[in-house]
Amino acid sequence: MMNRIESASGPVEIDEKTYWYFLETLPPRFMRENYFCFAEGSEPYRLFWERDGRYFARHLDWQQTKNFGRLAGIRAYQ
Repeated sequence: MMNRIESASGPVEIDEKTYWYFLETLPPRFMRENYFCFAEGSEPYRLFWERDGRYFARHLDWQQTKNFGRLAGIRAYQ
């Protein structure tokens, strides 16, 4: 599952178990409604969301992580 998330150029559908694993492993860097960002230490974010009972993830690159952080008002580490 990790390889699928990290190697995809866009969103990938994931299972509910994977979604909850990332949500409960570490506190999210960002969370709002059905969206959250996960990062371990100093790495680009992984964005997760749920819609209509389906779960998705997208691995952001550094530029996307910085842009997301700026728009969300949070610090993106590099």
